[in-house]
Amino acid sequence: MNDQQPKILGTSATVPTMTGRCRQLGLPVWQWDHRDQLVSEPDGWGSADAWLRSPRMRELLSRSTAGWPGAASPEVVEVIPGCWLLPIVGEPAVGDATILAAMAIGPDSLHGEAYEALCRSAGADATDARMALEPLARHRREDVDHWARVLRWMHEDMLRVDDDTHTISTFSKQLIESYEQMSLLYRVGELMNDLSDPKGFVNMACELLLTTLEFQWIAVRFSSLTALGRGLINELILTGQIPCSHTRYDRLAGEIVSQRDADARPEVLEEATSELARIVGSEVFVNPLLCDSQLAGVVIAGSKNDPDPHVSSNDMQLISATADFMGAFLHNSSMYSEQRTTFLGIINALSASIDAKDQYTRGHSERVAHLASKLSRAIGMNDEQAERVRLAGVLHDMGKIGVPEAVLLKPGRLTDEEFEAIKKHPTIGYNILKDIEPLQDVLPGVLYHHERWDGGGYPQGLRGSRIPLIGRILAVADAFDAMSSDRAYRPRIARETVLREMQLGAGAQWDHELVKVFLSMDLSSYDNMIERHAAQDSMAA
Repeated sequence: MNDQQPKILGTSATVPTMTGRCRQLGLPVWQWDHRDQLVSEPDGWGSADAWLRSPRMRELLSRSTAGWPGAASPEVVEVIPGCWLLPIVGEPAVGDATILAAMAIGPDSLHGEAYEALCRSAGADATDARMALEPLARHRREDVDHWARVLRWMHEDMLRVDDDTHTISTFSKQLIESYEQMSLLYRVGELMNDLSDPKGFVNMACELLLTTLEFQWIAVRFSSLTALGRGLINELILTGQIPCSHTRYDRLAGEIVSQRDADARPEVLEEATSELARIVGSEVFVNPLLCDSQLAGVVIAGSKNDPDPHVSSNDMQLISATADFMGAFLHNSSMYSEQRTTFLGIINALSASIDAKDQYTRGHSERVAHLASKLSRAIGMNDEQAERVRLAGVLHDMGKIGVPEAVLLKPGRLTDEEFEAIKKHPTIGYNILKDIEPLQDVLPGVLYHHERWDGGGYPQGLRGSRIPLIGRILAVADAFDAMSSDRAYRPRIARETVLREMQLGAGAQWDHELVKVFLSMDLSSYDNMIERHAAQDSMAA
């Protein structure tokens, strides 16, 4: 044999099976690698092993197979008279290349000078060796070519199955990876509906990547881009475990961001050239994170926990796709935050303009909003719901913009006509705000905060639980602040008296369950607001 790549091949997967089948057929098998190194010899044939593995046999086999490499169809070779070497032909799809040969031993091979020479080489008695080999020596020359074809077909079929299995395995892996990619990106897409928590979204996206891929940690290091907002500028969001200190990692990740711009490409950092890759002891994949075509940061992944520790194209594609989702979300979140800030600024300005009409009610809407939000949390509402209640509190007196100042500022008792004008402010406020889509859920608070539990309120005279909960909450907060602050027609009422009035009015003017919860609340933050507003009024005077 020589160093030329052989054509008589097997694979690590098929060789044991093929060898086992030859054994059942009484055919000892030899195996060489493509460098002509003997990999295995017949074993388990009892006393015949010494004869089959003798130095003389190796020499004969080497001569017999010399013409096989490169041959399109290697021929059966007669090693000694009556003993034939059969090539097992096949082209592997995967695995290490090997050369297989099976030996068909006939009865005539157990006599003569060639047989005696093999026995002497093996150090075996000729008679004993003959007795050991006789069970194998049952092949005839006319059957040898037939056996060679059968073995070739068998091996080709096995290799074809091995090839198909490998193809199916590869396809299945790709299919699983594609499913995982689609599933992850679908879940990330679902999370994009809530624009109010960009840090939470990025953290969840990193966790989804971490559970899908084989990395031990995935992080996002943000830049100083002002559009990100205070909560994300120069921040590090890290999921998983890093093999170094958080402080050192953040410094190196920050340097990676500073060395890139919006035109940067995804990159695999190697230990030989990257300090971050060295300290984590692995390749590190860095993918730019863009927000409205500006560099918002980088997504970083490393310490891959897989038989193949290298970053794969699948890893890169999935991280890059997720980074695109992050960038789109951050852009939308930034615009949402800007719009929300503008919207709330306008709402607060409108509320302040109402309070400014009456020096005695300055700060009233802010305090009612605070009390209503605090009460809503106390009865089990979540932060988002409580925020909507707070917004309703800010806007609840919007309708007073349509009430004449002479009525609002009148120091004495109102006439029936004047009181009717006051009673219109919930409806006026509702009509002012009803066409603003983001305020639809807070409008019941604006319209119904003067309804009474016993049905004696206005504007519609609703009773009991028919009054929307947000209206009942504002009714309690509004009445408490009205009694606790100075008005044009009277000074503030003492706290003990206010609390007693609320107890007496529970179940008549107000929802008794809400009053019960309200009376158990800590009002120290409200008292601080009263003092602050009083100080502002003093400075304004």
